[in-house]
Amino acid sequence: MKGKIKFGTLYMGGNAIGPRTRQYNYQSNAEINIGDTIVFITALFFGPFAGALAGGVGSMLADLLSGYPHYAPGTFVIKLFMAAAAGLLFR
Repeated sequence: MKGKIKFGTLYMGGNAIGPRTRQYNYQSNAEINIGDTIVFITALFFGPFAGALAGGVGSMLADLLSGYPHYAPGTFVIKLFMAAAAGLLFR
């Protein structure tokens, strides 16, 4: 259990820093960031609950640290459900 908490915290921190690295696809006008990849990896390795918590909180922290606090609540909910769904599908 302690190992999961340590790695979950590590992924949460990585998710808070990951969105600062962005890849733009100019053909589809979409943005992909490393934070989304970390959300899926966390859900894959730790299951839907831990993945949802780390994905939601980490992505919310990324918005707060990047200077976009008005997006933080929406990001938390979206990433929480995204990671929970991915974790359930990976099972």
